[in-house]
Amino acid sequence: MITEYIDVHYNETLTLETLTLLSYGAPYHLHRTFKKKKAITSMEYTRQTRIKKSKMILTTSDSSVAEVGESVGISNTPYFITLFKKNQDKLLKSIVG
Repeated sequence: MITEYIDVHYNETLTLETLTLLSYGAPYHLHRTFKKKKAITSMEYTRQTRIKKSKMILTTSDSSVAEVGESVGISNTPYFITLFKKNQDKLLKSIVG
């Protein structure tokens, strides 16, 4: 349920508290349970979803990097670029080994 919500609302401000309201529990419980089931935190899942969506937008449109970052919920362009590069480095390392 939480992952589906993130997949749809990735472009909005998502906090642990927001997600906790959906699960009717405590933030720490959600954090721990999500990580146990997905092997990453809900915030990392949100970041990965945003980067995945941004890659799709960047390859299929003429939007600027700032516009793409904004469209996926990351309005701070330098942070978006840093996050994007970091994600690309992880992908490259997993491919190269």
